[in-house]
Amino acid sequence: MTVSQHRQLVEMLFCRPGQWQNLSTPGELRSLWLLLRVLLKPKLIFDRKPRITAIAVHQH
Repeated sequence: MTVSQHRQLVEMLFCRPGQWQNLSTPGELRSLWLLLRVLLKPKLIFDRKPRITAIAVHQH
């Protein structure tokens, strides 16, 4: 039995359907770049579209 066949058999016998799906994750260098980018340029400070929040004041 090949390794691939063994893995398929184990998944079929012991796992829920779809439990071991491959995830698309960035590599180490890409992850490091994303972390540095977030630390050096936080979105809250350098957001291109400023968020305007208005508080409605009811006058009596």
